[in-house]
Amino acid sequence: MPENYFDERIAKSYEARWPELFEPAMVDPPVRFLAGLAGGGAALELGIGTGRIAIPLSRRGVRVHGIELSPDMVAELRAKAGTDDIGVTVGDFATTRVAGRFALAYLVRNTIMNLTTQDEQVACFANVAAQLEPGGCFVIEVIVPQLQRLPPGETVRPFTVTPAHLGFEEFEVATQIASSHHYWVVDGRLETLSAPFRYVWPSELDLMARLAGMTLRERWADWDRAPFTSDCRSHVSVWEKTMEPVVDVLEDPPMTDQYLAGACNIGPAEIAMRRRAGHAGLVVTAALAAVLLRSDLHPAWRLVLALPAAGSAAGYLQARQRFCANFGWRGVYNFGAMGQEQRVADDRARAEDRRRALRIMGASAAVGAGVALTAMAVG
Repeated sequence: MPENYFDERIAKSYEARWPELFEPAMVDPPVRFLAGLAGGGAALELGIGTGRIAIPLSRRGVRVHGIELSPDMVAELRAKAGTDDIGVTVGDFATTRVAGRFALAYLVRNTIMNLTTQDEQVACFANVAAQLEPGGCFVIEVIVPQLQRLPPGETVRPFTVTPAHLGFEEFEVATQIASSHHYWVVDGRLETLSAPFRYVWPSELDLMARLAGMTLRERWADWDRAPFTSDCRSHVSVWEKTMEPVVDVLEDPPMTDQYLAGACNIGPAEIAMRRRAGHAGLVVTAALAAVLLRSDLHPAWRLVLALPAAGSAAGYLQARQRFCANFGWRGVYNFGAMGQEQRVADDRARAEDRRRALRIMGASAAVGAGVALTAMAVG
């Protein structure tokens, strides 16, 4: 998990340190841009912070949910008026998932660079794709790495020089790390903050998107859709989810103890029952196979092995995935004692659960068919 540099000291003074970010000229254009892409759908903000963009976006009628690593930044958001309708989950936005699907996900003000390894940035794209509706959009606002502005042989360049704030960027080219060093004069005292960021090129982001099942839809120099050229120092890019992410049913889902649409709908008691069902199905399959392979019955009888083999596979898959196909099809979940199912209220979440259930049932049936056909081919 990334280190949290936005502690209480920074969170409480965030708007005072960067007041220009809260000017209408810095807020209105991205809010208009994002509201247009969201349409009537919900939006997911990664790194929601104190709500600089989420609050005015919510006021325009967009349902906003945010993921934020810093509890102190969330506390500042919650202290503001008009945030009751904004959901927030505390966690690493590269891996944290929330319930439901979104028409839009977005990262503003270079926040993708808070993930300081390529693996984390790739995981972020995959995580977003898993939570977007088909046709949904992922928007990133980020700088173009400014290496060409470094004097030959130098590794440090200033990016802010005012009487109250000095900012320097230190580049480590081998690891694509740019460390930002800030120095403020506050009430006659010197305050500092240093944090590493991984700079990333537009073409690299495009490849991360392709790996996650998204393609570049548009790229601009700013939120007002000025053309992006070789001289631009930043860009606003939009990728569209053009296909379902390639999800392996054997892939471990995110660790959680709560319902996640299409990802997790059962707790420890239900998981243990399905694991026992997997064991039982395996024993029955092995015993039945031993009898059939030694008997004089026609090999077609071995097709019956498909049933216990599929049942065993379903048990193991559901236990590993922490997802019950039956519950997913019926639109319920259970994280308590056996028999305490609860209804899934959101229509989109139920649809995602059904898709997940079908994938598990299909994989289980394939295992059963494979076992039966293999048994028929023996001897």
